[in-house]
Amino acid sequence: MENRFCRHCEECMPCPNGVHIPQLLYMTAAYKLRSSEWFRKGVGAHLKSWENCDQCGKCEEMCPHLLPIREMITENIEFYESVAQGSPEHQGG
Repeated sequence: MENRFCRHCEECMPCPNGVHIPQLLYMTAAYKLRSSEWFRKGVGAHLKSWENCDQCGKCEEMCPHLLPIREMITENIEFYESVAQGSPEHQGG
């Protein structure tokens, strides 16, 4: 089984490029747990930091859980964009 769960220990921080890594990895969980409005506002505030990622991999070197952080960020950005376009179905509060 592949390790894909961020424990929000923040050992990957600070990112030298200012990316809010734990918040970006929380996107799919936030979508399931929160309202659509909270999700769009709360996540959207951190989303812009993703643009600063230059794929240096320093976050992965520091992660004690050996997460594929760069890949997970990309997947979460794609998820956020799909939500912004109206899918998948919201199940949150």
